Formats: sequence, structure tokens, C-alpha cells
Amino acid sequence: MSLIGLCGLTACQLIHQPEVKVTPTYEQHAYFNRMLFVYPKQQLFHTVSAQMKPGAGQQLAPVVAYARSRPDLVIQIRAFDNDAAQSTVSSERVDFEAEAVAAYLWTQRVSNTLRYSGVGRGQHPVSTNRVASIGAANSRIEIEFLYDGK
Repeated sequence: MSLIGLCGLTACQLIHQPEVKVTPTYEQHAYFNRMLFVYPKQQLFHTVSAQMKPGAGQQLAPVVAYARSRPDLVIQIRAFDNDAAQSTVSSERVDFEAEAVAAYLWTQRVSNTLRYSGVGRGQHPVSTNRVASIGAANSRIEIEFLYDGK
């Protein structure tokens, strides 16, 4: 069993879910002064929901391991949406998704400073939204390890 973060429009809660065997699907980028993990949002969350999927904990295991090895680094979590529409619900959902990832890391006793935010309305795209399969890359979770939050 694992604890999974669940956020709604009024509050966050943690629920127990059975472990599901999954193969981690993420990108890891090492830079001179930071480490970045990028997850497709559909790997961690149910469609159009801030509820994490069963198996999300296993997906995030590399992040937890890295955080435990580097407790001096600040973790910045950003949830991105590919919806360019002026949707308030979409903007709130990405905030809750980022918060759910932070809550999960907290339940795993990650001692790093955690910062999280949602980036909605198609801001900071990494690909075009003209074709759905290409635009899906914009719907992502970025977990970045930084020195002193810089």
C-alpha cells in the first residue's frame, strides 16, 4: 500500500492505494547546477483530474531516491497544462496536481524544501498544440532540484 495525494477544490487528502507494478516513464536531465525530472502528466494523474494514479509512487521512486541522496537541494515542482483556453478550472487543476506531487514527496519523508506551482493556459509550451499527439508533451510535471532555489 502507498499513500497517494488527492487534491480537490477545497482541500488535499491522502488515501491508501494498492501498489501497481509499472515501468517508470520519465526524462532525466542533468545540468551543471541542477537536475530535472520530466514526467508526462498521464503517467501520474487520471485524465482531467488532480488524483494520482495507482503506481504513481513507483513512477516517482527515482525522484524520492535522488531527493534522499541530496537533502541540501531545493525541489521545485511545476505542473504544466497544454490547454491554451482561458479556463479557470484548468488553472486550478494544475495547482492541485503540483500540490499532490509535493504531498506525495512529503509522505515519503523527503526532507528537502519543497516549492510547487501550476502553470496553466498553455504557458511555457515545449511543442505545438496544433496536433494533439505532439501537444501532449506540454501536459507535463517537472521536478527540478536546485541549489538555494536558484
